[in-house]
Amino acid sequence: MPAPSRRWMFVLLLAVGAAGFACYGVRSSMEPGFADPSEFPRAFAEPSPSDAEWERRRQIGMRRSAAKETAVKELLAGRLTLAEAAVCFRIAEEEWPMTWAPPRIAAGTGEGERLCRDIKDRAHNWVAENLPEATGLVDARLEAELRQLRGADGVVRLPDE
Repeated sequence: MPAPSRRWMFVLLLAVGAAGFACYGVRSSMEPGFADPSEFPRAFAEPSPSDAEWERRRQIGMRRSAAKETAVKELLAGRLTLAEAAVCFRIAEEEWPMTWAPPRIAAGTGEGERLCRDIKDRAHNWVAENLPEATGLVDARLEAELRQLRGADGVVRLPDE
């Protein structure tokens, strides 16, 4: 059987491409497509923040991050307990709220546990990167502190609650 010529392959490819464009054209006229603005969520329709607003958000994020980083470093240095660091995290979140983002809601475990788990994760990551041999010890210490904060009802309570 002779091999098909290149001309027939080109014609076949052209026909398949034309059929694809024809089907796409029919589909896009029957239902909304990518370019239909009614499909975009309302969030995209809202005007984007101004440069000043972006700078304000950046400053808030930096302040929060710096306060939380300081609390984690103080915790790892032994100058703060897990509960005290969690209070620092809560103060940072209250002092510099991120009103443009969805609120962080504790998934059934309570706000105190959410804060403590956030601190534990950050501490674990810092120690794993800088002192990998101490990661297990730090994780165990923080988990023991978290267990001590947990009440009989299973809720983690911070000092000022």
